[in-house]
Amino acid sequence: MNGRRAVIVGGSIGGLFAGNMLVQQGWEVDILERAKDDLSSRGTGIARHLELEQLLKRLGIVVDDTVGIDVSGRTAFDRNGKIIAEYSLPQRLGAWNRVFEPLFEKFPREHYHNGSEFTGMETTDVITKVQSANGQVFEADIVIGADGFSSTVREFVAPGVKPTYGGYVAWRGVSDEENLTTEFLASIFSHYAFLFVPKSLLIGYPMAGSNGSVTIGKRRYNYLWYYPTTEENLKELLTDNEGYL
Repeated sequence: MNGRRAVIVGGSIGGLFAGNMLVQQGWEVDILERAKDDLSSRGTGIARHLELEQLLKRLGIVVDDTVGIDVSGRTAFDRNGKIIAEYSLPQRLGAWNRVFEPLFEKFPREHYHNGSEFTGMETTDVITKVQSANGQVFEADIVIGADGFSSTVREFVAPGVKPTYGGYVAWRGVSDEENLTTEFLASIFSHYAFLFVPKSLLIGYPMAGSNGSVTIGKRRYNYLWYYPTTEENLKELLTDNEGYL
C-alpha cells in the first residue's frame, strides 16, 4: 500500500469533517457508514458557531447568509410565557443537513461506503485491517472512530469504557413555520428560547426549512425537551412502536 491511508468509522458530520481534512492533506480516506440510506434527511437544528463556519471555509465550502437564521441572543420564559431573562449573544442557527450536505458533496463519493458496518480490526506493526459486516476489508495507517456515543470502535479498543447515563432524556422535533400559531410566531419564533418548568427544560430556535429555505413562511422551529427519568425507564422510553431500541 502506497501513501497514507485512513479509515473513518461513521459518516456523519464528524466523520466527514475528519475525512475531508485528511483528503485535503493528501491522505486517501475511506468512510464506513452503517446506514444504508443517505443521511441528509436526518438531523434537526444545529448552532453554527464561528469555529464551524471557519472549518467549512478551510475546506473551500461557501458560507453565506442563506445557511442559517440569525438571532440576537437568548430569551428565558416562565411556564406562563412571560419573559424572565434576556441575554445578548448574536448567533446563526441552521439546519443539520445544511452542514452535512456540502461536506458529503466535498468528499470523494467512491470512498464513502453506505451499508458498511464496522465489525472489528486487526493491527500489526505495519498496518491495520478493518473489517465490515458486508465482508469488505480496508487497510489503514490510522483508524478514526466517529460513530457516536454508542461507538463500536470504542467498544473494540476500550471495552471497559462505557457511557454514563446523565439522568435525563431529550425529546427532539421540528415544526414547519406554516403550522405554528400567529401568537407563537409573534412572541417566540425569532428567539433562541428557554422555557423553565418544574423538573424540566425546553429550548427552541428557528432553523431553515426542509428544502434549506430561510424565507419567511418556509422555515421551521426546532425544539428540545429535557426530561429527567430513571435509568430503569430508558429501555421502554427509547423503544419504538416496532420494538427497536
